[in-house]
Amino acid sequence: MPRHILLGNGFSIKYFSYPSLLKASKISGESSIGKLFDLLEITDFEIVIKALEDASVVDRAFQDSSDSKYQSSARQVRSYLIDAITKCHPQSHSSLGIQYADKFLSKFDKIFTVNYDIFLYWISLHGDRRFTDGFGKGLKINGFRRPFQKDAHCCTYFCHGGLHLFETEDRELEKIERINGKSLLQRISETIENEHRYPVYVAEGSTEKKLSKIRSVPYLSHCLDELSRLEGELYIFGHSADTNDRHIYQAIFSSNVRKIYISVFRKTANERRELFSNMEAHKIREGSEAKIFLFDAESANVWGHVEE
Repeated sequence: MPRHILLGNGFSIKYFSYPSLLKASKISGESSIGKLFDLLEITDFEIVIKALEDASVVDRAFQDSSDSKYQSSARQVRSYLIDAITKCHPQSHSSLGIQYADKFLSKFDKIFTVNYDIFLYWISLHGDRRFTDGFGKGLKINGFRRPFQKDAHCCTYFCHGGLHLFETEDRELEKIERINGKSLLQRISETIENEHRYPVYVAEGSTEKKLSKIRSVPYLSHCLDELSRLEGELYIFGHSADTNDRHIYQAIFSSNVRKIYISVFRKTANERRELFSNMEAHKIREGSEAKIFLFDAESANVWGHVEE
């Protein structure tokens, strides 16, 4: 039976958490955006983005403004998020347990991720297994490889985009590669700073906004469609059943997946029941007959016992 996996932020939470990202961001505590984080008493970028997006709707209704200050602030927060992720990223793959992650992921036929980081990309470059991404037929042009092609073999899907993915002026998708001895992170940072280009990524607050962004980018739309076409078993590692990612679970439960295994990390009995209940709610909503199981995240030993 085919076996697939969906990776959430728990896959790389050792390096990325919202508190660490907020600390690394350019957001001043005295700024309006910084005060919004404080007033909401959260460090979750997506919730703040959603609050700003919701406020922009009210603003447009009362001021008849097509581009309110709230929309502009939401765009700022997305930019801060990408900058912070780049800053918090390990500078090379050598400090990671690539061999462990490679061994873990090699058990799966298709790999889906909603993370922006380049850990999965690093594994594809340095692991023993070839994690193909649909760029195999592309050409290397100015340090990028393009285009992504649906008919090129692909087993890894970045459903919410990634730091290594960019669009050309004619909206052709390309992935960044190492060049002239520079690391991937150096190349990404230079592209952002010097060319004023941002990676293709989805950081909208609500599932409706996320889905709208996904459908506006052919590659992202293709990834979501591939998720909805799965058969066999699906493992979900490090991803919750939050409503702001309802589009992901709509795709999963509209597929032909028959067994779904969800990782839990040091959750209490009540938290486990809540997670299971939320997943069952998604399942019932989509009319799926898939069976749902929970498994211990630590048993996967994804990154091995890497020293801090």
